[in-house]
Amino acid sequence: MNINFAMWKTALLTLVKMDEKDKWDKLDVVSKWLIATRSAVTTVTIYSCVIGGLLTWRDGHFAWLPWLVVTFLSAFLHSTTSTGMQLMRKTTSSRLPKRPLCR
Repeated sequence: MNINFAMWKTALLTLVKMDEKDKWDKLDVVSKWLIATRSAVTTVTIYSCVIGGLLTWRDGHFAWLPWLVVTFLSAFLHSTTSTGMQLMRKTTSSRLPKRPLCR
């Protein structure tokens, strides 16, 4: 298994859909994690933290430690929540009755 830095960049910038199991099996662990957690969406969460940090810096109330903690936890929770929701949807969608959203 080779480390594929190009796939890391792709997974961070775009949403990657893997249709073939052979391609998935050839990926390194980090690439699989980045794709599974939809890390391209997580970067948007980090952007919002950066904007919040810039606004607090502008107003003179910026502190590195709280900003780093909030940014890290927001990105971590976003990635784990999206993965958990995907797994939950996949495991329960086959058992749910098919009914229209509105009548």
